[in-house]
Amino acid sequence: MYQYIVIDDETLTRKGTIEKLASLSDQVQCIGEAGNGAQGLDLIEKLHPDIVITDMKMPVMGGLQLLPLLTEQYPELFIIVISGYQDFDYMREAVRAGAVDYVLKPFGAPDICAVMTRTIDRLASHEQHVQEELVVRDAYEQAQFARDKEALYGLLEGYAPGGPDPESRRIKLLYQNRSLVLVTLHSDRTFSEEAINRFLTDNGYGDSMLYLPHPHIPSMGFLLLSLPSGDFISSEAYCRKIIRGISALFWDSRQPVAYGISAAHDSLKELAKARKETVEALNQRRQEDTEVVYFYQDSLPAARRITWEHTDELLFCM
Repeated sequence: MYQYIVIDDETLTRKGTIEKLASLSDQVQCIGEAGNGAQGLDLIEKLHPDIVITDMKMPVMGGLQLLPLLTEQYPELFIIVISGYQDFDYMREAVRAGAVDYVLKPFGAPDICAVMTRTIDRLASHEQHVQEELVVRDAYEQAQFARDKEALYGLLEGYAPGGPDPESRRIKLLYQNRSLVLVTLHSDRTFSEEAINRFLTDNGYGDSMLYLPHPHIPSMGFLLLSLPSGDFISSEAYCRKIIRGISALFWDSRQPVAYGISAAHDSLKELAKARKETVEALNQRRQEDTEVVYFYQDSLPAARRITWEHTDELLFCM
């Protein structure tokens, strides 16, 4: 149901207008009244009506001052102007200010109802147009997002290092003016892309993280993290916090998962390098390890010589 307010300095006119529109109560409802334009602005800010019915001649702030403000501050608002035959200049100003329709004094119930019905039809048509536009925009965003994901796979593999910048809103938000960290997830079981994406959405990470399943290996996946701005938390602490949360997805099913975490990077075009870093991080894992989170280190410990009492015997056999 649509909602409207009436702005008029004459109480009887306000009450009469509301009463004359009673036959449309199943489509539109009055939610407030104001005695001048200034009060009307306060009421609009508070109640957010769909339609405003306003007189032109009022004290404090009349329609001539009110209409331009409404057009500027509330461009989606539908306006019906009440005016007299002799006030042609007012009517012309109302049209210039974008008023949807007008009704001339004195008016009866059929007059104001006809104007309100036209306004409701226009409002419904406008909403349908907006909805259709949102559907088109969403479809376009999804297409751009799918294309950007394919480009990210190319960057991960290293065969598209100079690819185009992202076009989808989500990927733009992910890396704009922020550092990125890549996490490679490795398990002996298949990852559920739906479950991981649901975790990210439910926990408010939809705009700061992106999960990419491995294109060929179902037991591997990539999590792209956008680090928070500022120095209030280190990248390692932030990554551990996220991994503690996402690990809960695998606890119930007792799915073992190891996480290889890259260094921070300033560009999506460094994803191939970041992926290699996650592989090096995972290569630190030893069979007896209880740790499942491995961070890339620029300088690994020097390899030590392994001594074995049967080394000479083995070399002789070889």
